[in-house]
Amino acid sequence: MNKLASLLLFLLIGLTAKAQREADNWYFGRNAGVSFQSGTPIGLTNGRLNTLEGCSSISDSDGNLLFYTDGSTVYNANHVVMANGTGLNGDFSSTSSGLIVPQPNTPGIYIIFTVDEPHHFNADGDPQTSDGDGVNDGLNYSVVDMTLNGGLGGVTTKNVPLVTYDTSNQLASLLKCSEKITAVKGADCNSIWLITHFVDTFYAFRVDDTGVVVDPTGPNPSPVVSQVGIEVPLTGYRRNALGYLKASPDGTRLGVSHFGVIDTGSTPDGSDGDGAVALYDFDDATGVVSNEILLRQSGSPYGVEFSPNGTKMYATLGALPNGGGTNFLLQYDLQAADIAASEFIVDQSDIFSAGALQLGPDGRIYRALVQFVNGGGFANDNYLGIINNPEDLGPAVTYNAQGVLVDVDGQRGVRIGLPPFIQSIFSTIDIIQNDISTTSLSLCEGDSYRLEYEFIAGATYTWSIDGVVQALPPDQNFYDLTNVTVADAGTYELEVDLNNGDCPLEGIAVVMVTPIPQANDSSLQQCDLDPNAFDDGISTFNLNQAYDDITGNTPGLDLVFYEDAAALAADTPIADPSAYRNTVAFNQTILVQVVEPISQCAAIANLDLIVQALPVNIPNTGPYFACDNDPDDGILEGTFDLENIRNTDFALFDTEFYRTIEDALTETNPVSGDFTTENIILYARAETNNQCEAIDVIQFFIDPLPVAEIDDTFILCLNDPPLTIEAEDGFQGYRWYQVTGGSLNQISNQQTADIFTPGTYRLEVIRGYNSFGINRSCSDFKDFEVLPSNIATFIDFEIQDISSENNIVTILVEGEGDYEYAIYNDFGPYQDSNVFENVPPGFIDFYVRDKNGCGVVGAFTAAVIGYPKYFTPNGDSYNDFWQIRGITSMTGDQARIFIFDRYGKLLKQLDPFGLGWNGTFNNKEMPADDYWFTVQLLDGREFKGHFTLKR
Repeated sequence: MNKLASLLLFLLIGLTAKAQREADNWYFGRNAGVSFQSGTPIGLTNGRLNTLEGCSSISDSDGNLLFYTDGSTVYNANHVVMANGTGLNGDFSSTSSGLIVPQPNTPGIYIIFTVDEPHHFNADGDPQTSDGDGVNDGLNYSVVDMTLNGGLGGVTTKNVPLVTYDTSNQLASLLKCSEKITAVKGADCNSIWLITHFVDTFYAFRVDDTGVVVDPTGPNPSPVVSQVGIEVPLTGYRRNALGYLKASPDGTRLGVSHFGVIDTGSTPDGSDGDGAVALYDFDDATGVVSNEILLRQSGSPYGVEFSPNGTKMYATLGALPNGGGTNFLLQYDLQAADIAASEFIVDQSDIFSAGALQLGPDGRIYRALVQFVNGGGFANDNYLGIINNPEDLGPAVTYNAQGVLVDVDGQRGVRIGLPPFIQSIFSTIDIIQNDISTTSLSLCEGDSYRLEYEFIAGATYTWSIDGVVQALPPDQNFYDLTNVTVADAGTYELEVDLNNGDCPLEGIAVVMVTPIPQANDSSLQQCDLDPNAFDDGISTFNLNQAYDDITGNTPGLDLVFYEDAAALAADTPIADPSAYRNTVAFNQTILVQVVEPISQCAAIANLDLIVQALPVNIPNTGPYFACDNDPDDGILEGTFDLENIRNTDFALFDTEFYRTIEDALTETNPVSGDFTTENIILYARAETNNQCEAIDVIQFFIDPLPVAEIDDTFILCLNDPPLTIEAEDGFQGYRWYQVTGGSLNQISNQQTADIFTPGTYRLEVIRGYNSFGINRSCSDFKDFEVLPSNIATFIDFEIQDISSENNIVTILVEGEGDYEYAIYNDFGPYQDSNVFENVPPGFIDFYVRDKNGCGVVGAFTAAVIGYPKYFTPNGDSYNDFWQIRGITSMTGDQARIFIFDRYGKLLKQLDPFGLGWNGTFNNKEMPADDYWFTVQLLDGREFKGHFTLKR
């Protein structure tokens, strides 16, 4: 074709071509989402949906998000509710609550088809039960205009009903629809079929540039009606309605999963029964559905999906009628003579529910995975499963239950639904043909690659890059990418017009170009300190130490090392780069392949390995000493500040410390910071610019720690300071401190210390060591308390006397000591109580002793007034007189004591300071008998009693 013809074709086609990337962004489940824009699905964290099942998303032709919905609320590209975007008649618990369809050939206009949830209690017409708004709204559509609100769109028409039921049937009119809708492009290439199923009938609504097509001869608008196949009973529809309907991408077949086909005999209650999986032919020119093939009539089917080329169909189902039991992922070969018999179990699980299946823009099928927890709630909903090669047959299929991490931040969950799309979006031709991906191509800078499709005589091939049509001959079925650069990355599309009335074939390749990683020639210098043989030019290298120099400090690259070009050609890398022993003495050059791990783009560099034959001299350092950390644990172990050692003794080099020579050579397992150890040898590797200069052997020793042994408390007698404390023998030094508010005030550096005031004190003991000509010491300390004490200061007595039964004396003292008390004798015995009972009358001596040894005070004499219970005036000089005892001058002056016989006759008035009564009256001995007395004291007290005269 000449240049003029090419120019005419370019003008006829226009400046842009449509890229089918409308399915690049998915939003579903609990705030979950996945983006395919990079060619690899990546979990998103900006989703607003919280839906059990129903959801739908749409992007523009370049893969930019436009909006998404759960069938009730519409969210725009900024993830906020779209203008007028609430109150749509879908239901988040409807299998396919919403499906978004671009209005053909009408830029910016989109139609949202919504399906209510017809299987809940409100369907029975019972006013006592309701679901949502209390009625079944059936199938509706709303219109979005994306030219509004600065391109964020707005809902302009809302909830237009579409009839998919027999209006003469009362129960059908209550239920209105199933939960199944799908969409596929029409044979004319300028229309779309929206298809749903109800009871035993398919309804296909045609959508063109005028919107949902109006048929003036029937209901407005009217669908193509196909009554075919199995009947799903209205009674039982509360469960029967569940399950997906999908069209094959080429528009020739429909697949249906009916969760149940149970007939409950009356109303659509919640009973469960076996369901069915069915396959049908679809005429994308007329909208007619025909030729049912029942593939399974057991269990509880839910998800269904076709492979990109329509040669396979997949379904999910639970083994039990209620969705429980083992869950299966099934494949059916649609090219088999007996399709039902071709059923193959791709995967089975006793954990997951039968979730949705959805074809992705990368040609793989994605599966919703979630576990329903007894009592409510969800678990194991972090991932989407992936069927990686859905066109392959049976055992060749690879399935990954952890294909895409959705819960990337701990706040997402998959649930059981995935967004449906116009299935034709996925009907693409493969222009990459690399058996890796049909839509995504990763190249390295400098690569060349040919995009192509088979040559078809008479067909017109139109290539475009990022929507711009390329001026190429119309019969060129390939596009060559030569010596690519990053600027060549983009979206490459091919449209093949067969020029026979069929829709054009479309292919897409999202080309990513990764720069070749930096690979600088470098070198590693190692010390010839190999423990196997010194000075032989052979040592051990950690090749990974060259990473920064080779990559220019670029993170995230992989290094693969080869001994020579032959090893590189044979792809036989060095097995352990962290401990490689050079095979050529002193100098050897190996090859390094620098690999970008995602794209696998690579570059080659040389790495020179140099063995240092004459290491530099490092000034003699060490040995180093530390004191034992804990003398009580039985382990001689101390702590060294390696950072301080490094900065002090190795300041001229970059130095690291290692436990073994092997670690020092390979620079693995360094030790640093505060290093706690027993006696040990470390190896100090000294470097300059990452090149080994020397490896020095350093000794570390632990000195035993002395133990400061001293009592926890001491007593200071304030009446006899100072307190002299002596520490144990055997230490080379002593330090005594008074501790005041956290500060230390030294009071002695001798073995003894004199303490004059109570408080907190510290004893530090020091033990000296000398070895290797190095003097050093270790010390330990212990804090103790000095508590005050003192002799007692007498205050007074409290005396309860004038009793022949029990005289009580309480001694009152004060002071800083802890006191005990004695009567009669300063040697004791002593008692803790200051209260004495049964004290005899008279003048009694008491003593007070400090328990802490600060001394005894007393005697303190108490005058205890009392009297004897009897006396015996028989002339034996013992108990010959009766007298009131304990009267002192303070109580006895002018005291009056009278004695009476039992008849009240006054016999004697006694002098309180005399001998007492001798038992006579008028010099005549009185008979043995009881006698009475009265006492009147100076302080006003008066008491009476009686006693016995015995003969």
